[in-house]
Amino acid sequence: MTIAWRFSMSYMDTIIDGRSPTRLALPLDLGLRELKKWAPMCNVYRSIYGFNRLTAEGAPDWASAVLNTIALDVDVLSTKVGLHDETLIRDVVTWLRQKDYSREYVFTGGGFNVFIGTENATKEKLYEAHYYLRNDLGFALDKAAIDVARGTRFVPSYNFTKRSFVAYITEEEALLPFQTLHKMFQKPRKGRVAPLGTTKWDLKGIKSGYAAHVAVDPGPIEEARADVGIQEIEKKYGKICDTILSIARQKTVSHQERFFLILYIKDVLKVPYEDFTPVYKFMMNGNGDYVHSVRAEQQPRYAYSRGTCFNPMIFKKFGYCPRGCTQCTDMMDEDRELMRCAFI
Repeated sequence: MTIAWRFSMSYMDTIIDGRSPTRLALPLDLGLRELKKWAPMCNVYRSIYGFNRLTAEGAPDWASAVLNTIALDVDVLSTKVGLHDETLIRDVVTWLRQKDYSREYVFTGGGFNVFIGTENATKEKLYEAHYYLRNDLGFALDKAAIDVARGTRFVPSYNFTKRSFVAYITEEEALLPFQTLHKMFQKPRKGRVAPLGTTKWDLKGIKSGYAAHVAVDPGPIEEARADVGIQEIEKKYGKICDTILSIARQKTVSHQERFFLILYIKDVLKVPYEDFTPVYKFMMNGNGDYVHSVRAEQQPRYAYSRGTCFNPMIFKKFGYCPRGCTQCTDMMDEDRELMRCAFI
């Protein structure tokens, strides 16, 4: 549930492929009943944004999404390293109190979702707002929550991975020690907490700075370039930039980073969909995240079918690459020029 539910919406999306319930775009009331049915049995999600139209294929038409909230994903409990950041939620609460923005808090079992009411939002402005929060305010938020077509844990449900119930909480509860809060939600809580704040966050004129570029470790890049598979890819499609190789060869590649890689392969290297899988596999060196990306999340299918395009500005805003680098755009411009000449 999000702030958006208080408005007249037509549809919601169950958002996760390969899980129960299988991904569905449903009328709001029917969707809520479906998720309530599955919530006691498995991890369930719903789209952050409701939307007013379906595509001809029955999928969500995200161009009709009602963008009246921004969702912040504050991770605290990591499966691999335990508690890794209990201060971020306090910083977010302090900022929201100063601004008096309309807001709601959800305890997710592994952290928090914070929903802030917005006005004059567009997809591009939501991206800019996330950059502003990360780069200008220093909030180390989960990058994956930036996308309009993203999901949030269903309230009420049980987080089977983090072994806790998901529920609305008060602002004061969000400031409690995480383990105290985790113990509180070993039992479910019914009902919704009244939202706080009187002002919506106006995104009309928002502008963000850039994250500082951090030099990458050359070791994984050199190792990747020695890979025969990578050499064959570069012979056929052109040189892969150092930033892309350094991201692809990490031990853990995040959901958002994997999607960046896929868009780079599609739009910069111009790899056809039928040839995509071996290229992606070589770039990630068979990393298990690659398998999850292809099979469970089906990211390549969405990237190639939805008309989403690679945007190097995202890399620059997140500090992945230097602001002055134009290698990606140069390759895309060269390809467009070649295509133009071919049809003259």
